[in-house]
Amino acid sequence: MAAILSGISRGAHTVTILVVRQNRTSLTYDVLGQVDFVDSAGTRTISLEHRTVTLRAGDTVTYNISI
Repeated sequence: MAAILSGISRGAHTVTILVVRQNRTSLTYDVLGQVDFVDSAGTRTISLEHRTVTLRAGDTVTYNISI
């Protein structure tokens, strides 16, 4: 999954992944990724911690990041 955002300012941000619908009551997901952005120092990357989680529809995984 990928998402592109623009106009993001420096500071604290929240990245949330929401399970909207799935075929079973609960499923185990491997959640990982990275946030790429450009600032005055160039392109930077923040890695999101790898998590293995069991989720139901409506559950979320949340990451707090600082840019």
